[in-house]
Amino acid sequence: MLVQVSTSLLCSSGGSLPLLDLHQMLLQRCRITEEQFCSMVQQCPRFLLDRGPGPAGRLRAEDCSVLARTSLRLCTLYPRGGCSESESGRCPNLHLCKYFLLGTCRFGKGRRACRLSHDLRSGHNAEALRGCMLQELQEEQLMVLMVQNDPALLPEVCVHYNKGGCSFQEDCTKLHLCQHFLRGGCRFGSECTRQHGIDPPGRRLLEERGLSEETIQQLPLTYRNIHVLTTAEKPPDLSVGDVGETEEKTEICLHFLRNRCRFQNGCRRVHFPLPYRWEAFDGRTWTDLQDMEDIERDFHDLFNAQSLGAQPVDFLQMIRGPQPVRRLSTASSVTKPPHYTLTTEWLWFYKGDRGGWVEYGKPDEKQRTTSETSRTLEERFLSDSSAEVRVVKGHREYVLSFRDMYQRNLKHNTRRRVRRRPRLISEPQEVPADRT
Repeated sequence: MLVQVSTSLLCSSGGSLPLLDLHQMLLQRCRITEEQFCSMVQQCPRFLLDRGPGPAGRLRAEDCSVLARTSLRLCTLYPRGGCSESESGRCPNLHLCKYFLLGTCRFGKGRRACRLSHDLRSGHNAEALRGCMLQELQEEQLMVLMVQNDPALLPEVCVHYNKGGCSFQEDCTKLHLCQHFLRGGCRFGSECTRQHGIDPPGRRLLEERGLSEETIQQLPLTYRNIHVLTTAEKPPDLSVGDVGETEEKTEICLHFLRNRCRFQNGCRRVHFPLPYRWEAFDGRTWTDLQDMEDIERDFHDLFNAQSLGAQPVDFLQMIRGPQPVRRLSTASSVTKPPHYTLTTEWLWFYKGDRGGWVEYGKPDEKQRTTSETSRTLEERFLSDSSAEVRVVKGHREYVLSFRDMYQRNLKHNTRRRVRRRPRLISEPQEVPADRT
């Protein structure tokens, strides 16, 4: 519920809020500790924490803002005669009239009905919203979220215009606006030679895109948010009011599992008798989940988006009720020599044509393999967990986004879910001393 309430607040405020403002608004609506709040905005993929214009290095909460993001898109094939993926349920995008979403569809309000859906609660659209945990949003809030995340809804800002001149002038299909103004940092102010407002050609372009007057007025903030969402880097760890100085232990010690850790209490890694550990944040500290072995078993089943107990863990958002959840593990196998045992071998899968899960690098039902394997993806993920990776399978090219865990076909604008799950490993055993 906490994620949904936060998303609603952000979308009701133009898509973003100062960090401390969002914290205060949440305190008025639900019980949440500072630690829970910090964990949510940093770990939940729904939110992006922007460090703001302050100096590099130490992160200050008063400089930060939080932006709402989503991988949900409008299906581009649906308005052009239908989407072949809709009947199989594999299309994750909304089958919806764009102008209805933007609030300007002239059909459906009079005698002539629109040929495209205006129903957010239809079977397909309801499933798409549930898949992204957006089913509680009102139409206006969803519109704000989609406009700042779906690149097909707004025209780009013209690069040539900002570099000195655009030869297309009024016929240009991109927006002529000062990019520094849109990013909140034009030093010339009212004396700038480039537009800080929407001129008549720009207004016509936006109206043709179906944007309402209210949406057009919000464009400076919207484009600023888009810029942050597309260029942001991961900020340092945050604690509300300040930044913590201590390094938290999050990796389970391989040597302790073999009863051979010479550092004892001074070890920089976690001492735990299993190669995994499920914990929830209770507002003060991380505590063990009593049913972690059941949760681990459910986690290995790729078809499970959550555990199966009375208090399920959401594996996509890593929450249990209002509490953040995390899974500690031993070092990834790609970071250690092959003879190391009890490392965590992470496997990467995408949703196949027939609804099953296919491991990257392994043949699918048509004996086609991807250019990337579980190992190469894991190496790239550890190098940059927000990167996008080009994947080729047969004659088709895809882009895998680590940030939202989807694989996209850029030509057809379709998506497939991606999952990273560990290979099941046995209980710790004694290992000969010369092995490590």
